[in-house]
Amino acid sequence: MQLDAITKYIVNNFSGVIPKFSGGGKPLYFTIQKKRCCMGLVRRLLRTLRIFRLLRLFRILKLGRYNRAINRFNSAISESKEELVVFLFATIITLYLAAVGIYYFEHDVQPQSFKSLFDCLWWSITTLTTVGYGDIYPVTLGGRLFTFIILMLGLGLVVVPTGIVATSLSAIRKRQEAGD
Repeated sequence: MQLDAITKYIVNNFSGVIPKFSGGGKPLYFTIQKKRCCMGLVRRLLRTLRIFRLLRLFRILKLGRYNRAINRFNSAISESKEELVVFLFATIITLYLAAVGIYYFEHDVQPQSFKSLFDCLWWSITTLTTVGYGDIYPVTLGGRLFTFIILMLGLGLVVVPTGIVATSLSAIRKRQEAGD
């Protein structure tokens, strides 16, 4: 019942997308109601049309033109782009070295948890970003000490880019106030 109402809604509101009449001059939803085999097609069509609704979210990005704070933030990011790229490169290297290190310390003791380098990369990402889900954790003394070092580096991963962007924001704000 509800599917018939949805079908009628689609036919009535999207007449430019879906032709209203099938071959015999009957409206399309009457034809679909008789032939239940077409319901899978209608459901797939509905899913496809729902994706277009997501495109409306991009209208939010237009609000950035009218907000000075967002413009300042964009300027700060573009001003400190080189430093952030270097820091991102260092972060990727640190992620890889953390994965190799924990694999070295923990693979022999926990082969089910640290079975491959990709599992160790999962551990290093969750540890460096200080999320720490607890699904994989070290049990050896060397692994725990290594994890402590990686956690301290993870705090730096959050602090350093924040400081870079904050410094740029502060400089841009001072320039704007001096210009006003």
